[in-house]
Amino acid sequence: MMHINDFIENRNLIKVNNYTEACSLKNNQNIIMFTQEFILDSNDLILTKNNYYYYYDYFIPETIDKIDSIQIKNINYAEILINDSFSNQIDNNDFDNLEIILFATHNLITIRLFFEITNLPTIFSIKYNSYLFPNELKRQIKMIPFQTDTHIYNDGKIEVL
Repeated sequence: MMHINDFIENRNLIKVNNYTEACSLKNNQNIIMFTQEFILDSNDLILTKNNYYYYYDYFIPETIDKIDSIQIKNINYAEILINDSFSNQIDNNDFDNLEIILFATHNLITIRLFFEITNLPTIFSIKYNSYLFPNELKRQIKMIPFQTDTHIYNDGKIEVL
């Protein structure tokens, strides 16, 4: 099975500052990368409570083609959910191995952030690299099954390795 890196290794990568700038360059033959960071105040969010934790669901925008290098600060732990089903726990020491290829799936991808009920932070942050791929490359990748280090993508479905 082909790895996502086999498709993108010979492509130019252009780094830009934000999503708007990335969209202006999207239809060329290059992969566009930008970093997104969100600083969130827990007082402004609707948190759900279970036995020991509060949690907040952050939905990854479907307009992004790929994310990686996820960094989350001031939380207990986080999980990746695919269509509200557990996929992977995000280890605070191992963010670089997790790649999510959003354009190759019909699934809703969520990062669920967990906080201790007794120690709720006021501010926390989510930061990750976002990528926009050329349409030609997306069509090519979608045609055959491929994998990342953590998932297999096949005909719009995702399986956990």
